[in-house]
Amino acid sequence: MRTRRLLMTFLAGLLVWALPLGGAHGEPGKQGKGAASAKAEKRQGGKGQRGGGVGRVKHAVIPGETLQSIASRYGVKVSEIQRWNKLDGSMLRVGQTLTIQARKQARERTAVKHAVKKGETFGSIAKKYEVDVSDLVAWNRRLDPKKLRPGQTVTVYRLGPEQVSSSGGTANSGRLGGAEQLGEGPGYVVRSASRAWGTNLLVGVLRESIGRSHRKFPGAHDIVIGDLSYERGGFMAPHKSHQSGRDVDASYYIKGGIDGARFVRATPANLDVGKTWFLFEQLIATGKIQYIFVDYNLQKVLYEHAKKQGKSRAYLDQVFQYPRPRGASVGIIRWSRGHDDHWHMRVVCSGSDAGCR
Repeated sequence: MRTRRLLMTFLAGLLVWALPLGGAHGEPGKQGKGAASAKAEKRQGGKGQRGGGVGRVKHAVIPGETLQSIASRYGVKVSEIQRWNKLDGSMLRVGQTLTIQARKQARERTAVKHAVKKGETFGSIAKKYEVDVSDLVAWNRRLDPKKLRPGQTVTVYRLGPEQVSSSGGTANSGRLGGAEQLGEGPGYVVRSASRAWGTNLLVGVLRESIGRSHRKFPGAHDIVIGDLSYERGGFMAPHKSHQSGRDVDASYYIKGGIDGARFVRATPANLDVGKTWFLFEQLIATGKIQYIFVDYNLQKVLYEHAKKQGKSRAYLDQVFQYPRPRGASVGIIRWSRGHDDHWHMRVVCSGSDAGCR
């Protein structure tokens, strides 16, 4: 009996140790990577192709794809895909299945059949699904872009779930429909799965930009992702914003790393300026960022770093509020109180967000 009691005590200790910091239900802001995050990455609406995890995946070739684009999707080399699939050259056929030993988790991809409505063009359809017109043309070579007729079917391969997200209202008084959950991915850790919902645009920008930073600095610590929005948006304590799926809080890169999934106060002395600026530069380059709120003192060192890298005065004036006063309503990177331990980013309204302001 005594041996049995000791065994039960030991097992109970293991269970407590394994629980996230917020407990079994996850206290807001303290929850680790939840099962919901992993589940979201595997979700499939019956069409398209799953994102796939890191490891062996099956990839179905779609129109317009090349070995190089597929290699980039999974973080591997073209020569490796050729070796794994015994390919002599670079020719691919639509529908061909390739075996990939993925090194990065690719975002879910969905095939959507869009019925053309009166007045629609390839340009308006591409804007609705946030894809390039050139890709839309490649996916629909049997259709003449200049003679699109109502009732025709246009195939769209878009990243994210089958349902397109919609952000309504403002960041401080809004709602979210067709939300996409930010699941696990390379270079970041999500603190709370239930508070990690956003528009397709926000999720895509985060995954791609942080992914590039992770590939540039493979030894860097993970970016800690705080709150996005609830699945249907609305008020999320303690924030005023984060209501319409367009906002996210995330940690800075800190010299010496971060212990656990938490925010650490950044200063000009401990901020890893090079890595943080590289990430910000990737985000801004998408052309989809409305604001990045940071501490004013951190903004100064980031500005000086970008200037030393040869950024033009016109670029610096467009991107930074600094050296203008804290209250100046200019620049993408701006000061806002309470952002010395994390940065707060907001993306623009996407083409499908008719009620977004």
